[in-house]
Amino acid sequence: MSAVLRWLAPAAIGFVLAAPLAPPAHATPVRIKDLVTIEGADPVEVYGYGLVVGLNGTGDGRTISYTRQSLRNLLERMGLTMDDDRIRAKNIASVMVTSSVSPFDQTGTLIDVQVSSLGDATSLAGGLLLLTELRGPDGRLYGTAQGSISTGGYEHGTRAGAGVRKGYVTTGRVPEGARIILSPTFEIPAQGDIHLFLDEPDFTMADRVAQALRTHFGDQNSARAIDAGKIALALASLPDGFTAAMASLEDVAVEPTVVAKIVINERTGTLVAGGDIRIQPATVSHGSLSVRVETANAVSQPPPFSTGTTTAFQNAAVDVGEGSNGGVVSLPSTTTADELATALNGLGVSPQDLISIFQALKQVGAIPAKMEVL
Repeated sequence: MSAVLRWLAPAAIGFVLAAPLAPPAHATPVRIKDLVTIEGADPVEVYGYGLVVGLNGTGDGRTISYTRQSLRNLLERMGLTMDDDRIRAKNIASVMVTSSVSPFDQTGTLIDVQVSSLGDATSLAGGLLLLTELRGPDGRLYGTAQGSISTGGYEHGTRAGAGVRKGYVTTGRVPEGARIILSPTFEIPAQGDIHLFLDEPDFTMADRVAQALRTHFGDQNSARAIDAGKIALALASLPDGFTAAMASLEDVAVEPTVVAKIVINERTGTLVAGGDIRIQPATVSHGSLSVRVETANAVSQPPPFSTGTTTAFQNAAVDVGEGSNGGVVSLPSTTTADELATALNGLGVSPQDLISIFQALKQVGAIPAKMEVL
């Protein structure tokens, strides 16, 4: 079966990233620890509103009234009274402070926090975060944060408007700037099952994880896959208790499943093909460029007087040509998406044309893979 498609390509853009190497026959084993989450051990997202001081004239402007109000409230708690209209503090910025607290973070543990500007401050570089309360969705106080901000970038400018910037300077981190006051509750069940949730639900992956755990513990009843995203561990079958069993997840590895998927970003001209994607018979005509993937039927005959049988099979081939004088590249049978992209790149096909060709092949069903456009 073949199909012919034509359409006008948009303006060429940016660059292209296509899988340069054919996918391996077997994926590299991955630790189960990196694939699953323990039931009930989800971190609690915490946040708080705070002030950053010590900025070099890069703080919030006069239009940000809540920054002036926050500064006034802070000064009043220290015994100073000042009207909002008299505040001209360009060295202060209102920020949101965010982080996450794990159930295994104990009281007194130090964690990093992210600090992001709320108003029109142009830079938080060199600033100091004042004491900020961090609360969870339940309104409970989980910790407090304070410390010097590291932005990882810089911004320098002149009064005339010229300047240079590297990175984002309106957001930064305070390494170990928060101290845990309250830990989320996590109770180890005394009996029954402990559930592991796959970060990427998949029936095949769930079955592989359960089988690997049964082999590791030496008990066929120790683990079972409940569905595509949940694996149950029987407490009665776990040796040495919960902690030792969870630590063993670092030692058990499984071969991950490779999803046949193509991701396209037309804004940057990026195309990434994952998995061993085989191109089905099809023909695409795109401007002066032609791409042909075809299958030829053949017959394999056994030697005379042998016990073999006559077998019919198919050989797939791909031709790629551009213009009347363009070269033609023949690819071997069972052509993959990676090989097609490599052949097109060898002819100097633009990133946008390459994306359009892959979209056309997907549209007629020649690419048996999921396609996601960013």
